[in-house]
Amino acid sequence: MNLLSGEIPVELRFLSNLENLILDFNYLTGSIPANLSNCTNLNWISLSNNKLGAKFRPPLGIPPELGDCKSLVWLDLNTNQLSGTIPPDLFKKSGFIADASLTGKPYLYIKNDDSKQCHDAGNLLEFGGIRQRDLDRISSRHPCNFTRVYLGITRPNFNHNGSMIFFNLSYNKREGGIPKELGSMYYLKILNLGHNDLTGPIPDELSGLKNLANLELNSLSFLVLPV
Repeated sequence: MNLLSGEIPVELRFLSNLENLILDFNYLTGSIPANLSNCTNLNWISLSNNKLGAKFRPPLGIPPELGDCKSLVWLDLNTNQLSGTIPPDLFKKSGFIADASLTGKPYLYIKNDDSKQCHDAGNLLEFGGIRQRDLDRISSRHPCNFTRVYLGITRPNFNHNGSMIFFNLSYNKREGGIPKELGSMYYLKILNLGHNDLTGPIPDELSGLKNLANLELNSLSFLVLPV
């Protein structure tokens, strides 16, 4: 929530202990650095409401290398200008928690009222320790009206593959189909791919999302097959 512009610096890869990267509501352009995957402790990547991918040829999308972030549980890229297809490799490795450093942490996500100004934007409070003053600060500076609050605590252990709990790619320019590999994200609670240019059928593999609480696929062009 500042006036940051320019590109996300690739030098972030040197921050080996970085856990949370939150750059929402700025004016960042360019690409998402693929070498963020070198930050092996990244739990949270939230880059919503920027201009990532804008005015680039060829179009810029999500680097599949983010799938190598084994501690990643939260990936929010909504309301940017990212295009191209969703790389399946993003879900093949991401969220394979290697140690207990992530377990038992509270998380909280506040969602707005889907106004024209804010689209599907939301925001999050501090991942490691949520405090009331954080909520007050967000409410006073956020340009949106909040309607829903999601909160919880990360599991004490992850017995299945794919421990990502949140993935939001809405309000971008993504094309192609929904990768079937998404179905491996067993702990995923919130999945939002709405308001893109995705086409094709909804993969049967999404039935593997056993903990899904919120699924939004609105304004997509799905293929309906005859029975």
